[in-house]
Amino acid sequence: MKPQFFAVKLAILTCLVPVSAQAQAIAGFTIFGDSLSDNGNAFRNTNGLVPPSPPYVNGRFTNGVVWIEDLATKLNLTPTTINFAFGGATSGTNNTITPLLPGVTTQVNGFLQSSPSVSPSQAFVVWAGANDYLGGGITNPAIPVGNIGAILQRLTAAGANKLVVPNLPDLGRVPGTVGNPVQSAGLTQLSTAHNQGLQATLRSLAQSNPNLSIVPIDINALFNQVLNDPARFGFTNVTQACLGTGANCDQFLFWDQLHPTARGHQIISEYAFSLLSAPLSIAPQTEIALGVARRPSRDLDGRILALRQNPNPT
Repeated sequence: MKPQFFAVKLAILTCLVPVSAQAQAIAGFTIFGDSLSDNGNAFRNTNGLVPPSPPYVNGRFTNGVVWIEDLATKLNLTPTTINFAFGGATSGTNNTITPLLPGVTTQVNGFLQSSPSVSPSQAFVVWAGANDYLGGGITNPAIPVGNIGAILQRLTAAGANKLVVPNLPDLGRVPGTVGNPVQSAGLTQLSTAHNQGLQATLRSLAQSNPNLSIVPIDINALFNQVLNDPARFGFTNVTQACLGTGANCDQFLFWDQLHPTARGHQIISEYAFSLLSAPLSIAPQTEIALGVARRPSRDLDGRILALRQNPNPT
């Protein structure tokens, strides 16, 4: 099975909201987030100091473009996409690189001050939380999840009706943490609790806003599939950083101790693209879309087939 095809199949499994014609309805992306989405903002605002480029490429925290850039290109939305993401951003107002750079809440504050009313055709991407746990000293997932929930509520109140919200990968399984068993176990627990809280937040938001389109991107499921079966995605190394090895980084999942390679970002983009462009429509929005993940774990292909045959799982 080709890597892209598998990503699409996984996306269909975890598509948690109605998705018919969503790509056509999106006029552009507005992105809030951290280094996983930063297209050079931190680099420009530190006068080229962070991340050092080279070896990092064009101010990205990887060796190429990040996932949202690739996704905007796939959907022909690059001219209408605005990126406010900064490396080091926590979900709140702090930044783990330097206090001179914004957190995600700060990014949203600035945006809403200049744009108190937003276009309903713009899709708002909010991906945050990793830096809260990795460098922000947060050990209570309710804090980042609460910050993200507040951001989504504020965007919705301003007129947004299209939200794209990735969850967190297992932070205990990245190269920079997996070698420390105590730290790894703690971060795995925090990642799980964060994702559970985020899912509940999105379910509640969908229930209170029935016309709101929410596309959760289950990065955790994708990440675990890649780690557990790397060859299926074209990787030969999913445990070490490629940076400094001189190897072919397209065969590595990780560029450095924390960040995916450009190929890793591409897989995320392919996954997100399949969610936004799939002709499949799943309804009702709330419990099917946000409740599929509660089904007992089985083989992925079997779960996809079951979902297709029974569009109203319990």
